[in-house]
Amino acid sequence: MWYTALALVLLVVGIEYGSACSCALTHTQTQFCTSDYVMAVRVKRVENVFIKVKDVDIESERRLEVKEIKYHVAINRIYKLEENEAGLRQNSTVAVLYTSPQESLCGVFLDSKTKYLVGGSIRGPRAGINLCDLVVPWPHVTKQQKRYLIARYGKNCHCQIYDGFGPELDTPEKCKWRDGNRQKMTCLERMTACITDKNSVTPRCKWHNNRRLRDCKAAARQTQLP
Repeated sequence: MWYTALALVLLVVGIEYGSACSCALTHTQTQFCTSDYVMAVRVKRVENVFIKVKDVDIESERRLEVKEIKYHVAINRIYKLEENEAGLRQNSTVAVLYTSPQESLCGVFLDSKTKYLVGGSIRGPRAGINLCDLVVPWPHVTKQQKRYLIARYGKNCHCQIYDGFGPELDTPEKCKWRDGNRQKMTCLERMTACITDKNSVTPRCKWHNNRRLRDCKAAARQTQLP
């Protein structure tokens, strides 16, 4: 059933990588809010950009080495876009995303013809993407997350999500996410968002309560029964 795969999907959303690239586990809402762009795209073409480098064995020779990867993508929908010099506009239908060719340098490897939810940074004329950014295969994006992409993530970026370790972080403007219960974390990642509590007389944020979240938590409790 759908909830049995949640823990596995969470690894796609946020994971800690070895080597030189290390990414903290991050909630989708946080990734949305810290990205310069967030889009649903389909990879149309992958292009390797080569550079000539010295051959370590024959000093006079030069060999071709992949400098970066360019993903030519078709844009299905833009959920967030900051002002930029990369030529991306709200009505853009195509884009080029740049990444490192090495996973150890946080390079992203996307499948051609596959649809993804992506978010990243824009530096000058280039839109970049790396392993620590928002990169989720579209089939793994829940219906609840799709709603939040449109209506809630962007309007609640003032609400922060923290890992729950350290009492100094426990403030009314933040939602506690990481508490050692991986199944609960998965439900909070996939089925809810940290939003303003409109019923509070003082500024306060809370997890948005909804049926899918309750169902997810109930399913998680059942899997823990002996």
